[in-house]
Amino acid sequence: MSTPTMVQSESFADRLKTETRPQHDAAERHELQRALLKGALPQARFVALVGQLMLVHRALASAIRGALESDPILAAMWREAYDQSPRMARDLAHFGVDPDGVTPTPATTAFIDRIGQWAGAAPASLLGPLYVLEGSTNGARYIARAARQAYPVGADDAGVTHLDPYGERQPEEWADFRARLNALDLDEATQRAIVDAARETFNAIGAIGDDVLTARAGSTLFD
Repeated sequence: MSTPTMVQSESFADRLKTETRPQHDAAERHELQRALLKGALPQARFVALVGQLMLVHRALASAIRGALESDPILAAMWREAYDQSPRMARDLAHFGVDPDGVTPTPATTAFIDRIGQWAGAAPASLLGPLYVLEGSTNGARYIARAARQAYPVGADDAGVTHLDPYGERQPEEWADFRARLNALDLDEATQRAIVDAARETFNAIGAIGDDVLTARAGSTLFD
């Protein structure tokens, strides 16, 4: 008599990957992302993109920090290393941009507002954008290689440090992130909220990319 095969349930990290696949693929196919990978995005637009993403990272990190005492899920997951905004600020300064003078585009403003809504109504949902932004460090390593050739990078990778924050430790850092995510005790409603927030985040990053690509030279985006 054969022994029944035990079917192992899908981990939450795998569920996130599976259920956000269409949005992830659309983000990867975005014109801006393709230009970044080729090293073909004009420097001014690259710097503008860094500025917009810095604002997103700042908003997300601030929202999570504000909920750590009241939300055990976020408290169990958060690490300060996930906040890439300080690296982005230094990279902007390398290109002569004041990080505190960056003006958000309409898409950035809308997404920051959305982060605020999640923080107020369902703080654990913030793991959705955190998953997307932290996960982007995997592909960003390839973008970093192109950026080092395309733009005047300074000592210690100044200008592109946010693209490769972990260096050779990247695989281990991502494995740790996934393990920490899978260790969380999440009910179905919370898992669904996180997945939905991750989907929205992929779409929002695409909308921010649209703003960066379509802004006219001389606009506040390029100050």
